Amino acid sequence: MFPPTPWTLIAAATLNGDSASRQALEKMCAIYRPAVFDFLSRKLSGSPEAEDLTQEFFVHLLESRLWQRADHEKGRFRNFLLGAVMRVVSNDWRQRSAQKRGSGANATSLEDLPEPAAPSVDDTLLFDRAWAQAMLDAALIRIESEWTDPEEFAVLQRFLPGGEETPAYAQAAESMHCSLGAFKSKVLRLRQRYRECIESEIVRTVSRPEDVAAELAHLQRVLMDPEHPL
Repeated sequence: MFPPTPWTLIAAATLNGDSASRQALEKMCAIYRPAVFDFLSRKLSGSPEAEDLTQEFFVHLLESRLWQRADHEKGRFRNFLLGAVMRVVSNDWRQRSAQKRGSGANATSLEDLPEPAAPSVDDTLLFDRAWAQAMLDAALIRIESEWTDPEEFAVLQRFLPGGEETPAYAQAAESMHCSLGAFKSKVLRLRQRYRECIESEIVRTVSRPEDVAAELAHLQRVLMDPEHPL
């Protein structure tokens, strides 16, 4: 049986508001915050308001009733969140919030905003790129917290897919004072753990086991798109 995930626990939060479900909802928002911030920053062309807008978005999202409208059985958190963010973009949240703050009135609730038009292909791709990077970053942070030797990890992580310019294996092994064979084994172990952590992050955001493979495949397609590199 597929175990409960934060996304399925969020469904419970809309029904009874128990603390465990609320914590799951807050954790999901924390995981996706970098993706939302990156998306809004790009949509707003690097506007300094993106940081405040992101914070405001999640405050209202946590307090809203939008969760009650989400199809947790069929949906993915990524898709739900993109729809919520598009409410912000399509309704010019910056202007609304500025006007409300200036008049002393409360800001408009997310669920009170009209349904946005379907996101464009470019918007979906932009958000998916931010989502993919957030998944990779979360996985890397998790591994780093597990690794007992920070200096060793700093060397090994350069051999992960998509990392910085990779030095020669022999050179890196020498810097760590270990044999080439031992170093390659460490790299292999790190890569395997990296894949496991990425999958673990994906599992948090789906409600069915078959969605895990589909999301991992989508992640790979997004990351390997030669026309839209990270």
